[in-house]
Amino acid sequence: RCGGIAVVGQEEEHTKQQKQKEKLAATSDQLKSHLESIEEKAKRLAAEKHLTEQQLQEKEAKAQVYEEEKKKLLRSATEAQINLEEIAAKLKSLPGQQVD
Repeated sequence: RCGGIAVVGQEEEHTKQQKQKEKLAATSDQLKSHLESIEEKAKRLAAEKHLTEQQLQEKEAKAQVYEEEKKKLLRSATEAQINLEEIAAKLKSLPGQQVD
């Protein structure tokens, strides 16, 4: 009889261990799945960050181009103003002309 009780005890212990293994395996699978999800999110965020940095660089490059255009326009406007002043001075120097 003692031998029978020991076998039943071993079977219960074995069943308990089997359930623990299954529980650990399920937990392990959940953690793996969660980790994969986090890795996917990290990849997506990295791609978005790269895209955002690229967009920022493009905007900075456009701003640079606009700044250069602005300088050219200001130079042109200044040159035009100087030319107008020179023309006005020449017109004033002509005999009999009144220019304001």
